[in-house]
Amino acid sequence: MVIYIIVYLPYISPLGQKDEAVYMRIAVLDSRAWIQHPIFQKHLPVIFQESTTTWNKSTEIVQKPNNPHGTAVCAIIAHHTSPNIEIHNFDIFHKEPQILTKKVISALKYILEYGGYDIINMSLGIRTPNTELEALCYKISNQGSLIVSAFDNAGAISYPAAYPFVIGVDTSPRCTHAEDFVIVEDSPINIRGKGGVQRLAWVDPPYTISQGNSFAAPYITAYIASHFTNGPSQEQALEFIHRNAKHVYSARKSNTILRKPFQISNASLFPYNKEMTSLISFRELLDFNIIEVCDTKYSGHIGLSVKGLYDIESCFNIKNIDDINSKTIDTLILGHISETEGVSGKSIKRDALIKCLEKGLNVFAFDDFYLNEFLPQFEAKGLSLYCPNYNTVPVTNYFGKLYQMRSPVLCVAGTSKHQGKFTLQLQLRKKLKERNYIVGQLGSEPTSQLWGIDEVFPLGYNGITESNVQDILVQTNMLMHKIDEKAPDIILVGSQSNILPRAYYNTGQIPLSQVGYILGANPDAIILCVNLDDDIKMISRFIDGIQGLCNCRVIALGVYPFTYSSGWGIIRNKKSKASNELVAKVIQNFESTFNIPAIIVGEKEQEEKLVNSCINFFTGDSA
Repeated sequence: MVIYIIVYLPYISPLGQKDEAVYMRIAVLDSRAWIQHPIFQKHLPVIFQESTTTWNKSTEIVQKPNNPHGTAVCAIIAHHTSPNIEIHNFDIFHKEPQILTKKVISALKYILEYGGYDIINMSLGIRTPNTELEALCYKISNQGSLIVSAFDNAGAISYPAAYPFVIGVDTSPRCTHAEDFVIVEDSPINIRGKGGVQRLAWVDPPYTISQGNSFAAPYITAYIASHFTNGPSQEQALEFIHRNAKHVYSARKSNTILRKPFQISNASLFPYNKEMTSLISFRELLDFNIIEVCDTKYSGHIGLSVKGLYDIESCFNIKNIDDINSKTIDTLILGHISETEGVSGKSIKRDALIKCLEKGLNVFAFDDFYLNEFLPQFEAKGLSLYCPNYNTVPVTNYFGKLYQMRSPVLCVAGTSKHQGKFTLQLQLRKKLKERNYIVGQLGSEPTSQLWGIDEVFPLGYNGITESNVQDILVQTNMLMHKIDEKAPDIILVGSQSNILPRAYYNTGQIPLSQVGYILGANPDAIILCVNLDDDIKMISRFIDGIQGLCNCRVIALGVYPFTYSSGWGIIRNKKSKASNELVAKVIQNFESTFNIPAIIVGEKEQEEKLVNSCINFFTGDSA
């Protein structure tokens, strides 16, 4: 039987002045501590409960609180500090996460308004950023209070622990005693402490064996409180613990210099290939002008008239790279050329770089072949030579913790290579922006930066060759977090090639990089690009596999409307546009079989159907 006797103390001053014997005051935001527990005989927490308008000290007598967590946390602090240190326990517990978050924010508002706390212990957290929580913690920290918060027990990055103005606490197997601590540099995790299996004050029974980051944080709080007579700053506290730490995980070092892209005004494209076709089709999304399109005489493209997806008439005639007009352009956008070089036996890219040096042109290259050789020469002439790259130094001091996204994530994946997956992403980007959605995007193509796409992780042709799936996963997650911090309405991301193996005869058929990439992106919805000749059973396997891999939904199919003269799965180069009748028949079959929309990739007439499918999924509108 639980007896409730609620008595609120007369409201004179929310906290009052500290007694002369009290030299520090700690706020513990947690469930209500069981103050009848024997461990509190010499050091009793003061319970604060929320009323309709504020928080008040309470003498409510509860024989046994429903949640023993706060008892364990307060007991650690009480046991390892003197009675001169006041412990104010704010009862914020609630079974519903949303209400619990509101109670935490309410308690922090009270603390911000009335101050008086040297340390605030929060053995709790949420896995997605909360702007109100962040703002309150920032203001409280600036007010002079030190905030100590535990990281999520499931292993994720969580808040407020990850905020830079909060001491974030994790668990280390190195720490087996109350005063064992590990310092972590270059990480949201500041300290690791004693969170392993241990005996804790509880409610029923009065002691139990448990573990978790929740119990590492109060050891940090108690240690700091016992060694300072006044509340220290975060810098002072970390510096003090650093001097006495059992181990230090040092900041990672990197000699990699990431060059920033330069400003482009007028550009020439070379050579004419699928990446350049996308630049032509979606040039209205670029912040520079495409003046001309060039190719080599070995390509057979010279003199060809080309137009983009949205053009009625041709807009460029392909000219010879030897005739590039340096008076009207400032930059050559230099695409992949290695295959053409292999056929012609000529050093086409090297010749193009020499020509740019002679004519005073900057170069935006899709791969880094020859770049290190030519970079000093370009810099000596005050020219820019740039290739999108990314620092793949492993994130060693995160201990596997991943950021969770608050923005919805839509991914374009495929059953094979050469399916127009990036074109589909650009179509989505264009149409969503036209509807005034704020679009965040992670690109895997080197052209991504040319469209102002937020981040690029070049995994495509001649891209990053990193084979460590876990490193790719972590790097992708970090980039997604940077985009998510901008609070877009949606984040677009696309994979390369096939996302699952089509066969198991060669390591090249097993897309480890793509698996790490898509797991790091952790999409909510997938548009799966398929071929006209893909077997129904294989598409079904891809749908089931992707949905199981990422706990997401495949919401639409993007049908690539080309057929290949060669059916060999490794080399499928010669393609031709399929008849409208065949495409319509295949789409009808796919839609009836999988009960999801199917659209033709690269067809502007189908963009509304595609975008509506995405919006309907994320808004829950089935109409």
